[in-house]
This record gives sequence, C-alpha cells and structure tokens, in this order.
Amino acid sequence: MSKEGELCAPWMADSLDGEEWRFRRMDRLSRLSPHLLLVRRCAAGELLALNKVSHVVDVEPSPPPDFPPHGLRGRVIQVGWPAPGGGVVLWSEPPVEGLGDQVRSFLPLPVREGWADGAVLGEVAEHEVVSEVHRALKRGGEVVAMTRQPSEGGLDPVVLTSALAWRFQVRKVEVVRRTWIVRGVKP
Repeated sequence: MSKEGELCAPWMADSLDGEEWRFRRMDRLSRLSPHLLLVRRCAAGELLALNKVSHVVDVEPSPPPDFPPHGLRGRVIQVGWPAPGGGVVLWSEPPVEGLGDQVRSFLPLPVREGWADGAVLGEVAEHEVVSEVHRALKRGGEVVAMTRQPSEGGLDPVVLTSALAWRFQVRKVEVVRRTWIVRGVKP
C-alpha cells in the first residue's frame, strides 16, 4: 500500500502470496477493482477467473494442465480450466474445442438453482465459486475438483479439499496422471 493509502501492484502481489488468499480472493478483488494485478505461479483455473475482475500478469506462469476426463454424465458445468468429457464450460478463454458450449460468465453462474447434475472445478478453490456450484447442482449432484501437483503450478490439494468440504461431502481423493482429483456430493 502506498503512503497515500492507495493500492499498488507490488502490494497486491505480496498480499496474494501464500495459501489463505485462495479462499476469499475473488470477493476481495471484486470490491477493490484493481486495474492491474501481479501474481506468481497462479493456478490456471484461477487465472482464468481472475481475468474477469482485473488484468492479471503472472510473473512466473506455469504451463496449462492436461487433466484426465472427468467422468460425469448429464448436465455438467465446468469452471476454471476445463477437463475433457464435455459440458457447459464457464470461464474458459480461449474456448477449448470439443468440450461443449462456452459461456463467458462470472459470478453468479448463469444457471438456475438445481440445474446441473455435475460440476468440474479446474484449479479453482474460491469459496464464492464453490458456493455458486453448490447452488447450481441438484441434490445428490457430483462435483469433481482437479489440480496439478503444487510443484507444477497447481493448488495445494489440502486447500482444494478443504474448500470443497466447506459445502460438499468429500467422498474420494486420488491422484491420476499426476493430477489430484477430489470428488464430492451435494447433500
């Protein structure tokens, strides 16, 4: 923060380092509305979401993830970095071929309550996103959260699991093709 109390890019970068920021960052940033945001090794899905709030510059970008298929059926929404398997993809720019319809959306998700049978979170651990996905899913709907190993630019799997457990019953945590996959169900 500058002496005048204004936010500056270096302050934003320092304040967003660490793990606790992943839980409430979108809410904080949407209220602050910075013009430029500097981050380091931001997860690909969160980078897509953050670009809806501000112009984001990742000073240590990592390559995009190569997620395994999500395995969900029915009406599926995907938030963050998409995974193969189809569905309505939200927050994916540029559009990824073969993954279904594209919706350039920010919160709230542009679906009615209980519309989706399943949801995929691609490297996103924001409480606001998890809450919106919970609203969009039918009772008993499945959510699959994916992230790469933290050393490869992904989220900490403990952070991802705890963010998902905030609204869902976590059923399974596994590693497939160097990707952490956390599966949960809406109670």
